[in-house]
Parts: sequence; C-alpha cells; structure tokens
Amino acid sequence: MRMNKKSNVKYSKLLLNEDDVKTLKSRLVPQPRRTSFYNGEEYRVADGCRMRILGPGADAVSRLAKSYWNIEPEVIRDEGRPEKTDPESYSMKITASEIVISAADMAAVRYAMSTLRQLAEVERGRETFSCHLLPQCEISDAPSMPFRGVHMCWFPETSGWQIEKQLRLAAYYKFNHMVLETWGTFPFESHPELCWEDHPGRDEISRLISLGRELGVTLIPQFNMLGHGSGASISNGKHVMLDLNPSLQPLLEPDGWSWCLSNPSTRKLLSDVAAELHDFFGHPSYFHLGFDEAFNIRSCSACRRKPLADLFKDHLLYFHDLFAKRGSRIIIWHDMLLNHQDERWENYVIRDRAPVNLEPLLPQLPKDIVIADWQYKYPEVGGKEPGWDSARFFKEQGFDVLFSPWAAEKATLSMGRLGAREKFAGMLTTTWNGNFGTNLFKIFSMAAQASWNGDWHDIGNADDWQMFNFHIRQMGWDMKLREYAKLGTTKYMRID
Repeated sequence: MRMNKKSNVKYSKLLLNEDDVKTLKSRLVPQPRRTSFYNGEEYRVADGCRMRILGPGADAVSRLAKSYWNIEPEVIRDEGRPEKTDPESYSMKITASEIVISAADMAAVRYAMSTLRQLAEVERGRETFSCHLLPQCEISDAPSMPFRGVHMCWFPETSGWQIEKQLRLAAYYKFNHMVLETWGTFPFESHPELCWEDHPGRDEISRLISLGRELGVTLIPQFNMLGHGSGASISNGKHVMLDLNPSLQPLLEPDGWSWCLSNPSTRKLLSDVAAELHDFFGHPSYFHLGFDEAFNIRSCSACRRKPLADLFKDHLLYFHDLFAKRGSRIIIWHDMLLNHQDERWENYVIRDRAPVNLEPLLPQLPKDIVIADWQYKYPEVGGKEPGWDSARFFKEQGFDVLFSPWAAEKATLSMGRLGAREKFAGMLTTTWNGNFGTNLFKIFSMAAQASWNGDWHDIGNADDWQMFNFHIRQMGWDMKLREYAKLGTTKYMRID
C-alpha cells in the first residue's frame, strides 16, 4: 500500500490473481476496454461514502447511487478537464476510501455508474443486507461504435412491462438507441384504422419514450413503408387494415402485403403516419422506414406499368426528403438492395422471391441514408470467419452501415470485431420479441459486448447465464415487480 499525495487516499498496487479477476470481469456486460483489479480493503458503498467526479453529472451520480444502493454519498465535484474527452468515454479508480470518476459527458456518467452497479457485491457474513462492497480497481472505457441499438417489436400480444424491462436492460448494457416497431399497436389519431382495438395506449408509449430519455436511450419509431403493410407477420395471416376495413384494398398490392406505390392515396396515408409518429416520439434524429421483404411488390395492374426501380427510388427519396426537412435521417433494411443473381451474395440474406435487382440505384441514393444489414447466421466458408461482404459493400458505396444480428452469438461477436476494426457506424441488434430466456440472453449480452467493445476476443466467463439472470432481477427490482409472470426472462415455466 502507498499514498496518493494528491488525494491522501490509500490504494493497493498488488494485482489480484487471475481466477479472481476472471470472476469479477464475468459480472461486467459489456466488458470494459481496460481493467486492473488490486488486492486490498474493499470500498464500502454506504451513506457518506466519498465519490469524486471530474466532468459533468455530479447530481446524476447522487441520484443513481440512491436508486441503485439506497445511499446518499458525499459527491465532490472536481475542477478541471476530464481525462476522457471522447463522447461516452469514462475512467474510474476505486480505492478503499473513494471512487474517482472522470467522464466526458452525461452518457459516460451513466455508463460508469452501470459498471459500478454490476461490479458491486453485498457484504457477506451476515443474514440480511448491510451494504455493498467494491474491489479496488482502475477502469478505462469507451465504445467501439457510436450507434448501439436494440430493435424491439410491440405486437398486440406484447405488454408494456416487457418493453420497459428490455429498455432498462438496454440502458444497463450501454445501448444508446432502441428502435420501437409498433405492429398495429400505435393508436394513430390521423388513421385509427391502422391500430388494433387491443393496444397499449398513447400514455403508456409516451411514458416509455420519456423513460428512455431519462435512461439515456433514444427511442426511434419504425413504420414499414414498403412491405409488411399488414402490420403482422407472414405466418399469422392477420391484417390490421384489411381484416376490418376491406374498402382500403386499393392502398396495397392485391395480396395485401406490400404498399401500392402507384396510388397517391398511399403516399398521403404514409406521410400522415410518418409525421404523427415522428412528432409523438419527440423528433428523434432517426426514423426507421423498414423497406424489407417487399414480396410481390409491383404486382397490381397499375404498378406493373412502371419500372420497379423508378417506383422504389421515387418512394424512398420522397421519405428521405420528408425526414431531412425534419432534421432526421432514415434507416432502412438492406435486403431489397442486393442483386439476388450476384454470386457475391450467395451466403448472405437477400430477397430472392422475384428477379429484383435494385443495386444500380445505390449510386443515385443520398449517402445519409443508414442501411441496417440484417444477417442472422454465421456464413463461414472453409472454416474461415465471415467477411460480412454485404456490410462492407454498402460501406464502400458511402453509406453508414449498422450490423443487425439476431441470436447467433458467433455472428454477433464477429460483426463487432469487424465494426471496431473498420469503424462501422454501429449495430442494431434484433429481438423479434425474444422474451424467452435463451434468445434474450444471446441477443442482449452478445450484442452489448460486440457493439461496445468489439476488440474483446475472449468470451470467457462473460458467457454467464446466471449473471444475466441477476441483471434481469435487478431490472425487476427497479420496476418493483412482484407478479410471477413478470419476473425473470419468461412469463411461465416451459414444460415439454
């Protein structure tokens, strides 16, 4: 032990052994960039404990300490420039007597406190809780990619508490965006025919948008402007518009799946929808248009008279310009923009139900369009790690690209490595209502790791089911949940 002359606080420089370090690091999702753990007396997280903050956010530290541990610490604002100045970056030192946090911005303060909460352990040797303890350590941390998002679906079968739990988990795991796709569940004032009678209500959605803002997660609305016009999945056959309003058939292609792009009334309806959603969500800087899986597009008698490329381009540019005037960028899925006959895409997701080749449009499209490349498998060839050629292709064309994995852990981590190495815009992991244990763990833990610290290669103890379940439990504590069906990762025990 020796003394830090500046703060007169004792700290240790004797490193912990490898097994202890592995145990402590397994509690952290995502893994920080650099960590060093030391032997010595632990820091007691209790009323009056000293926390020094270099940078903004002293009030946030006090508020989060109260929320996480029910304590009132002594928070000291340090003067001077933070050690970390890159957006969302932070560093911290924990000694036996104080925590020192250096944070670039408010987001970094929240991330530092999330790391502390994950690392904290209750004091042992007694029957009931007394306080939390933190090991002596030094941590330096910053994200690999600027956009770290989770795509969530709000189906009629989805409850608000499910969205809230995953929103809180996303914030805890250092995601900064959540795309919320409402599948016939947003009660539009402009077009009530687009919403089922069983819906969450505007107040509930508004509450979650505000909660996301408080947690540091921007909620981005998604409404499908090309395919998925049914407001439901392919398999269940439900149609939010046509099941109850067959008179609206002219707005969609004959099978009801894709929007009819030659009908001016279609554009009018979708413009109303876009404006209402964007306003309701507080004018976020992104809006997701979908634009995927437009099966049987251009199949009606009116659309067949026009080239698909012209219809598609005109439709996309219209909504690009609409949101550009609102100060927002559009996000679209990638799959309609690749030539299904090109052997380069043999191992990648592409729309192949019709001879569609819209790749020649790419040079004509504005480069501020964000392309989310959804790849749900691990397409290795000859035992080699995938090159994620489609994502590279769109990046080379000048677009910002978001990797969009699902529940294949190897794929997610591989995308994260490439994204960190070659400076991709980010990751938008998909859940598809993955409220069931296995997928929820794979999606959130792996995508958090991949999008925050893609340079980290050793999965080690971080592939830890029980620690994930503990984090889910903490979200339940925050929400004050008591009902059996709302706790854990599944509503009910699965019995085969």
